[in-house]
Amino acid sequence: MTDRAVPAPHAGRVVGFDCDSTLSAIEGIDWLAERAGCGREVAALTRRAMEGKVPLESVYGARLAAVQPAPADLAELAEAYADHMVEDARDVVAALTAAGIEPWVVSGGLLAAVLPFAAWLGIDPGRVLAVPIRWADADPWSAAAAHPLAATSGKRDAIARIAPGAHVALVGDGASDAAARDAVALLIGFGGVVGHAPMRAAADAWIDAPSLAPVVPFLVGLRPGPLAGTIHEPVWAKGAALIEAGEARLRRPARLATFAA
Repeated sequence: MTDRAVPAPHAGRVVGFDCDSTLSAIEGIDWLAERAGCGREVAALTRRAMEGKVPLESVYGARLAAVQPAPADLAELAEAYADHMVEDARDVVAALTAAGIEPWVVSGGLLAAVLPFAAWLGIDPGRVLAVPIRWADADPWSAAAAHPLAATSGKRDAIARIAPGAHVALVGDGASDAAARDAVALLIGFGGVVGHAPMRAAADAWIDAPSLAPVVPFLVGLRPGPLAGTIHEPVWAKGAALIEAGEARLRRPARLATFAA
């Protein structure tokens, strides 16, 4: 799927996170496009794909060809991802890890930027799936656009290779996340940055708050369990309070029960 092989499926609980507009409040390709002077054009293509109006694969290559980022641009994008980290993302990753739930990043973003950001969040580099750019190729933009994760169905196919669907949750915001619903036990829609219609319709749980904290009680439970009395209990408590306040809600409890089993 990327330059590194996907590990063999395992029986542990896994949560995959989208990167753009989920772990970070920016869309990486749009951020790059603004710097390249084609922001409006590229943002319009991004929006149409995220809203499910066109397949991601129909715009992926065109956006890259318009922007043509250099390696230095992607290094700066990695820093921008961190600068615009979604509220509580780093604490959520740490809490889920402490609870025995393995965090991954499954993204249609560019690997050279997503990978260092994920490492900064505390996610093992071997658990990051994103789109590599092979600079030595005659046309690196078309080559990247042919990658499986550059398609709307890419996350569904990638997640199916990570772990059995009964033990996988996915957190995201766009149409490619919604398309993965059948490959996961629990689909959590994050609307704290942008609330795209396909994900609103498909999600088993929905977060309106600007914080990812509700992911912790959704996946660990409405009691802190293994997080009680640890440094991770506060992010669980914040998430539980947001659920209690109606800023996050579980729509299909039976799907959660499948993940937790």
